[in-house]
Amino acid sequence: MKKLTSENKIFLSLMACWLIVGAGIQLVIPKGHEILWINDMHSPRLDAFFTLIYTCFGFNTSLPLFVALLLFVVFWSYGRALQAFVNSYIVLLGIDFMHKFVTTSELNSRPTFFFGLQRLHTLPGIFLNGQSGYPAAASAGTFALFLFVLIHLADKRWSYVFFAIAILYSVSRLYVFQNFFDAVYAGSAIGVGSTLLVSPMLNCKYYQSIKWKDRSLYRDIRSLIGKLIKS
Repeated sequence: MKKLTSENKIFLSLMACWLIVGAGIQLVIPKGHEILWINDMHSPRLDAFFTLIYTCFGFNTSLPLFVALLLFVVFWSYGRALQAFVNSYIVLLGIDFMHKFVTTSELNSRPTFFFGLQRLHTLPGIFLNGQSGYPAAASAGTFALFLFVLIHLADKRWSYVFFAIAILYSVSRLYVFQNFFDAVYAGSAIGVGSTLLVSPMLNCKYYQSIKWKDRSLYRDIRSLIGKLIKS
């Protein structure tokens, strides 16, 4: 764990700043006021920008990004692809359990349910879920997967890019009224925390005994091409 946190100190330092600032925001601004403030600041340019972020950079809303990430880890290593799947599944399964049995009150609902008939400036083409929005599973998954990929990258300067995208995506969920701030805040903390806990566990003896974990689609394709050329 110490090595893991040391190697990814840039991302984790940014995360610590986000948690401190976010905690301050929740102490100062009552729940729901941030949504009403955002509702008053809508403009065509901001609508277009945050719709793009929401639809293109969330792992639950963007099929192209999900497929790109899937191909990336499969080309990289079958073992890493397995780890990414297990890590994501644990995060989303845990949050789904919270939605169903823990955070079920109206205070933990989504903006459209919380405000009832009060009119909000919704964006066309954005499907808004109903109740059970705390914590935000999408934010948790986005932070978890970006940190997971970063852990296995040599160039840690990607920390700034990954963190910025994760934050923008979380903010976009506020802008389109999918979640409250406290939901994306909690989701981001859960995603990062679970990845830090799960990643070392995924390198257990059972994982090390998997024979195909070091193979990759890239190597298999190269090997197949080589055999075809020789034949």
